[in-house]
Order: sequence, then structure tokens, then C-alpha cells
Amino acid sequence: CYIFSATRVNTLKLYKNLSTAIKEREEVEALKVTLSEKVFPPELLMFTNLRELYLEGEVESFPRIGHPWEKLRILSLRWPSFRGDVSGVFTLP
Repeated sequence: CYIFSATRVNTLKLYKNLSTAIKEREEVEALKVTLSEKVFPPELLMFTNLRELYLEGEVESFPRIGHPWEKLRILSLRWPSFRGDVSGVFTLP
């Protein structure tokens, strides 16, 4: 996974295993996981350095969580049954 900017190129390690990511949570900047639960797992809130988050699965609701991912630039959700609101995750500068 690559992020391009005008001055440099950053390569982010994309974690695809939640258990591994939890063990290395301070280093995790990009995470892609499939969630089988219908409720958003609170473990995902502990990744404070996330820049990219890709989520798939059966989640139907998203908690009101404020802004836990201040560095987040990409949020991708593939939740066909989702009927909630994720606008609270982002703020404009």
C-alpha cells in the first residue's frame, strides 16, 4: 500500500491480521480486516496511529466514538448491512 505526496513516498505496512496488529498496535498505520460480528469491535479504537483503515464484514452499527484516529486519511467500509453514520470519525481542519 503506498501513499504519494509531492515531496516523498511513504510505504505503509498493511496489517491483515487483527491479532498480530493488536500485539504491534503502536506501529500499525494501515489495517485491513474482515469483521464477522454485527457490532463494531472496540479493539479497533486502540490503534491511535492509523492512517488507513479498510473494514469488511457484517457490522450494522458504528459507535459514537469522537475522533480516536486523528491521523486517519482513508476509511473504507464494505458493510452491506450497515445503516449507521461514520461522519463523527472525521473533522475538517
